[in-house]
Amino acid sequence: MIPTQSQAQTPLTLTFDIGGSHLKAGILSPAGVMLKGPNKVNTPRPTKPEDVVEALVQLAAALGPHDRITIGFPGVVRADYVVTAPNLAPSYGMASSSPRSSTNGSRSRCAC
Repeated sequence: MIPTQSQAQTPLTLTFDIGGSHLKAGILSPAGVMLKGPNKVNTPRPTKPEDVVEALVQLAAALGPHDRITIGFPGVVRADYVVTAPNLAPSYGMASSSPRSSTNGSRSRCAC
């Protein structure tokens, strides 16, 4: 059976780049070719986890369907918690003695 055009282009990968100044998203083919995007918005300030997630959801919605997701994030995530996120804000998920707590006592859970 010869694959259709839509079958030949799957799986489609939704890609996110979480940066200190911008959030970017695009759709990649199985070969890594950018099919849609990149779409870009300013990183919300002040940087709160729920605001970053909302911006990423909006970027993804504008790009359409996808089969899987990959995220570029220059920080450390352990056991679903952000330990460090230096490009977002100095207090965002900074590790104290516990890898799951920040210097201000809050915990930023990653929806990974």
